Amino acid sequence: MDTLVEFQNVEFEYPEKTFGLYNINFQIETGKKYAICGKNGAGKTTLLRLLMGLEEIKTGTIKIEGQELSKRNLKEIRQKIGFVFQNPDSQVFSASVYEDVAFGPRNMGLEAEEIDKRVISALENVDLVEYKDRSPYQLSFGQKKRVAIAGILAMDPAIIVLDEPFSNLDYPSKSSLKELLETKVIHKGKTIIFASHNRKLINEWADIALFLDNGEIIYSDIAKGLVNIELADKYLGPL
Repeated sequence: MDTLVEFQNVEFEYPEKTFGLYNINFQIETGKKYAICGKNGAGKTTLLRLLMGLEEIKTGTIKIEGQELSKRNLKEIRQKIGFVFQNPDSQVFSASVYEDVAFGPRNMGLEAEEIDKRVISALENVDLVEYKDRSPYQLSFGQKKRVAIAGILAMDPAIIVLDEPFSNLDYPSKSSLKELLETKVIHKGKTIIFASHNRKLINEWADIALFLDNGEIIYSDIAKGLVNIELADKYLGPL
């Protein structure tokens, strides 16, 4: 397996120094599903924001496909990573669903014909093509989540990052979204990185689990069978 992402001795602190990440070392291989686990406030979202270059590390290096993440190449790196925020209202903001999904491909400098092709294909994949001219603000929370995912699919990145992908969704919406990710993302060989404290999701869905506690990695290994280990009992919710 090829190494797609590498964190080497990464440390980070917020300006007020109320929280940080310390001595973060791990690798992510192509084509696997990685769960970033831990309780609320453990550092899961912060780690994902570092990966996207939304926060600047204090020391260490982050490499994407062997290329060190820096301000100089941030735009290029971000084209390789699609980030779906926990709250789609942080991501879905254009006047229409079509324009929202077209935002990423347009920033990639693609031709209008290619952008249109990608947008329609992505909306078909999330079963929202009939909503393309509607305002995102007229959609349900679950539908907005699908629009955010469509925007990522239209960019066709190597890595898809999801922050608490099933939070605030009812059971039918969770099942529908999981099926969407399985059929349109995972089966296409994409690398998935998702933050979660959902024990069942991690146990059933992830290949590798990486546990954070107070900004430090305390465990990194295969995810299957986590339901049986003391670590899951301590740091994850009930099955």
